Parts: sequence; structure tokens; C-alpha cells
Amino acid sequence: MSPTRRKGLNAGSVERSAAAASRRGTAPNFVARFGEAYRAQLAAWVDAAAAGRVAGATAWDGYVAGLVADAGVLSLRTGERVPVELPAKP
Repeated sequence: MSPTRRKGLNAGSVERSAAAASRRGTAPNFVARFGEAYRAQLAAWVDAAAAGRVAGATAWDGYVAGLVADAGVLSLRTGERVPVELPAKP
């Protein structure tokens, strides 16, 4: 299979420039798009910590995100669906 054409993915149709993103009203980069959300998440975590509470993502959330990312990378390499199988949560 060609590197630019995979099952369900046509990499040639993806616009990669900041100018193209700007024309569509899409943020030109990660910080511009998600910066405010991360600031709000951090502020909520600080407020919870100051109040003696636990808030935010857990180690389990990070573990699951890693499994999903690994499956995504394998899917991109193979062009096939890759199931994400989670073990029982400890």
C-alpha cells in the first residue's frame, strides 16, 4: 500500500499549512488551539490541591491513553483497525 494512501486515509488531501488552517478558522498550532483549556485544567488542579482534594487525570487514564496511542500507531502502519483491549482496572 502506498505511504500516502491507506485504507480510510488519504494523506494527500490533508492541508498542512498554517495559512490553510487560518483560512478555515482553525488554530494554526497546538498552543493556540488548546492553551486555554490547559490553563483551565491546571487552575482546577491547583484549586483542588489547595483544598486537599484530588482532581484531574489518573495514572489509569494515562495508561489507557498510551494503549490507545499504540493502537493508533499500529493502525497507521498496517492500514487496519486495531482493537484496544483493556485489562481489568486495578
